[in-house]
Amino acid sequence: MALTTVFSSPKRGQGGKASWRGNHPPTLSLEIFKWLKPRLVADPMCGSGTTGDAARQAGIQVWEGDLHQGFNALVDEIPVMPDLTWLHPPYHDMIVYSGKVWGKSANPNDLSRSPSYGEFLKRLNQVQYNAYQALRPGGHLAVLVGDLKRKGKLYPIQRDMRWYGEPVNLIVKTQHNVQSSGRSYSGNFVPIMHEYLVVTRKPKSVASAWLVTVRDGRESQKDQRKTTLMGWNATVWTTLQALGGKASLQNIYKEAMSHARVKRARSKGTDWQAIIRRTLQETCSSVERGVWALPMAV
Repeated sequence: MALTTVFSSPKRGQGGKASWRGNHPPTLSLEIFKWLKPRLVADPMCGSGTTGDAARQAGIQVWEGDLHQGFNALVDEIPVMPDLTWLHPPYHDMIVYSGKVWGKSANPNDLSRSPSYGEFLKRLNQVQYNAYQALRPGGHLAVLVGDLKRKGKLYPIQRDMRWYGEPVNLIVKTQHNVQSSGRSYSGNFVPIMHEYLVVTRKPKSVASAWLVTVRDGRESQKDQRKTTLMGWNATVWTTLQALGGKASLQNIYKEAMSHARVKRARSKGTDWQAIIRRTLQETCSSVERGVWALPMAV
């Protein structure tokens, strides 16, 4: 099938578990792979593994994590630098996951257990920001979300959430074989039969390394050096991006000193230089003695 801004796939295809509620068809992931041609995909909310299975079918390397596997997308950093991060979060409490779809009890970090819609958006934005941070310069973030309706009121998640990065495309995905299809509704209720795939891009520009485009009702740019929400991996990677992708250890220290996370570490007496060295050793490439580069492309 040729990818357009409206995606319809009545046949699910192979991958993931059709029994896992809220699961999307592997055919959607495969079409996005054909379009964006990623070499490495990250899926930090992998659920039953649909996108991972699709990536393996396409011969693409993939990293997967999920809360039910011990990876908390709210606070844990994605340990790889992908060309594409795929994010399919819960739609607030439309489907409650921990204690129902998986596990025996509620997990407080489960987005579907958020106590309010406002808190859900706050958590979703943080998860998206973490997913965006891990991207290779020029990489894409794809977020699949749907609208929610409660007591006659519409909650348009894709409009209310933040978009991180340069907007690239908004794809409307029609739904097939959903549970609501077999129900009868009274009154003027109109069933929701579509979802949205929001695709954004992380710029390659060295000048834009520390700036992230944020669309939150209106588009703006925020300097990431002012936030402590950025993890150490992302801080070091973005430092290297700002230095052209490769730099000496001393220049990395010098560039990173303006970052809020480094300033906070220094104020607490934490050996921030040791943290940077460890992050470089564990996640980046040593080009020559004392010179480091962004992780090698797969």
